[in-house]
Amino acid sequence: MNLLTLLNVTANVVLSVSALHLILKVFGHPNSPVYARPGVAFLCKGAATLTFCGAVANICTLSTPNWTEVLLNVGVSCNWAWISAFIQTTHAVEKKGVTKPLTNKVYKKKRSASND
Repeated sequence: MNLLTLLNVTANVVLSVSALHLILKVFGHPNSPVYARPGVAFLCKGAATLTFCGAVANICTLSTPNWTEVLLNVGVSCNWAWISAFIQTTHAVEKKGVTKPLTNKVYKKKRSASND
């Protein structure tokens, strides 16, 4: 296995895990706000499912694409991983009852108060 194949497989593993996480997080409960717009929900769910299936297919084939495609796969997987992490952290904040984002000043003040 050469370096391009290894990078491609790694990017596709990250992409498939992130896509699956988003599918479960966004569409995993019946009262999700995305269901308020059925057309958007259908497109988003279809795109995320196709992304997941394509990433799993790339993992199974262990293909060695051109270096530009590997670069694109790494970029896309980093983007999906960031979105997945962002959804996870904002969902955790919403569960705690915080309704607006914390500014840097407020965050530092709360952090110093919790350390005391």
